[in-house]
Amino acid sequence: EGQPVIDTRVDQVAAACGVVPGRQGDARPSLILLVNNFSEEHQLEAPYQPMTNRSIADYAMFDESVNDPAAPVLGFADNRYSNGADIFFVKYIESKAPALGMNRIAYAGWNTDGNTLGTVIGNAIVLNFFRKTIPNASFNILRFVEDMNWQAITRQSLQNYIAQVPTDSPQ
Repeated sequence: EGQPVIDTRVDQVAAACGVVPGRQGDARPSLILLVNNFSEEHQLEAPYQPMTNRSIADYAMFDESVNDPAAPVLGFADNRYSNGADIFFVKYIESKAPALGMNRIAYAGWNTDGNTLGTVIGNAIVLNFFRKTIPNASFNILRFVEDMNWQAITRQSLQNYIAQVPTDSPQ
């Protein structure tokens, strides 16, 4: 933590005994890591993400890898917001799920860049080697429930509710 995401990515791949390809033209990778990173100077927390002026079309940059039927395992590292998922990125993944299937992907949108990358990279490597698709699908579903439904949506609703409760209220 506390270093650029590109360095964290390299460190997490190395910790999982993986190798980052050095240049284009290297051998076809065993997995592709797609990182949804933040573009602002400071990373927002998931419960505070904007819900307007956004769409799944914002993630078209990933289409080449996602739409390739010969693509290897795809790891979706949802680092745009801390402490939860980017709701529109998950909607993008969901829109591609019928073609992808849950057996080719690894997903996480945890609390920190390191935890997100470590979870996705570890899961993608295990999926690539062992092809345990049912346990992997279950794990991804739990990640979506935790990272999006709880961390991003429910916490946002709770924070909005608390903001409306008067401070002198006995509730």
